[in-house]
Amino acid sequence: MTDEKWLTFVLDQIIFNAIKYSKNDSEITISWQVKTLKVIDTGVGIAAADLPRIFESGFTGHNGRQYKKATGMGLYMARKVSGYLQQNISITSIEHEGTIAAIQFSTQHIR
Repeated sequence: MTDEKWLTFVLDQIIFNAIKYSKNDSEITISWQVKTLKVIDTGVGIAAADLPRIFESGFTGHNGRQYKKATGMGLYMARKVSGYLQQNISITSIEHEGTIAAIQFSTQHIR
């Protein structure tokens, strides 16, 4: 159980980023595995140097500057909201291969 409105906000941010940074012929997969919701894309990926900062307020990284559609607030807000919902959001990525965004739910919120 969680707040539907705020979880929707978090998912919107993650899914929108997957779409925004994917190529036209890319696939986006959404899956559920052991308390974890994953959004997996085969898009442009995130540079290793940018990964440690992606949840910082205002940070856009190389892709954000290149695509000029980033404010640097989406993932920052998604992490903040996830924290309030007692969820853990994490992102792993390989540049030019894709990204995995995972939201791990605490056991007390799953029925």
